[in-house]
Amino acid sequence: MAHLADDASLRPGARACLAACHTPVRRRPLALMNLALLTTAALLVSQAPLLGLATLPGCVLFVVWRNTTAMLAASPPPH
Repeated sequence: MAHLADDASLRPGARACLAACHTPVRRRPLALMNLALLTTAALLVSQAPLLGLATLPGCVLFVVWRNTTAMLAASPPPH
């Protein structure tokens, strides 16, 4: 998939989609942490809606955003 993302004959949208599918595989620890954080936030909001919606989603989404930025920035250039 990483080599397909470099194929010049593909449309830019298809290349971006292939790269997006391959990034979580390369950066598995960050992807698993994002998944765990989002799952925990969803469980807490479903159990205690007022407390969960007050602070948790904003903090979790910020951490997931920073992790995703790090996942994409740390991607080595394809060969």
